This record gives sequence, C-alpha cells and structure tokens, in this order.
Amino acid sequence: LLRPRYLRLPLIRNLAMPAVFFFLTRLLPLDPTLSNIVVIYAALPVASLLAAFTIRYDPDSQFESAGSVLISTLLSAVTIPLWVHILSV
Repeated sequence: LLRPRYLRLPLIRNLAMPAVFFFLTRLLPLDPTLSNIVVIYAALPVASLLAAFTIRYDPDSQFESAGSVLISTLLSAVTIPLWVHILSV
C-alpha cells in the first residue's frame, strides 16, 4: 500500500485540494466560518464508494482504489487536525 500509485490520490485529496480551496476562499468575500467549512470539507477522505464503483466499472484497478480509500482515511486522521490548526491561526 505504500507504493506511489496508492499515495497519489490521497495526497492530492487530503493536502492539495484543501490548500487550493483555502486560497480561493480567502480571495472571495466570504464569511470566515463558511470559508473554514469549505476547507475542512475539502480535507475529508476519499469517499468509500470509490472502491465499489471501481470494482463495478474497472475491475482491473480495484486494488488501487481500495488502497487509496484506506490511505486517504488514515491520512485524514492527521490532515484534518492540521487544517483545523491552520485555520485557527
């Protein structure tokens, strides 16, 4: 599970997407609470239905999607508190 192909999607989903939304919401005239909610929501793990859809529509890559869901869920235990800390500063 520690192969680069399994880490690519979770790293993008848990680190890069919240960073993009963080900077985008700071540029827009949004309420800070709403902006923080958007960033935290973007930091949530990959949906577990990803594995089910992959098994149904592309069975050859079922292990990659299952690995991505697992790594993303485990990584979110670190990244969500990290983003909450960043947003509280």
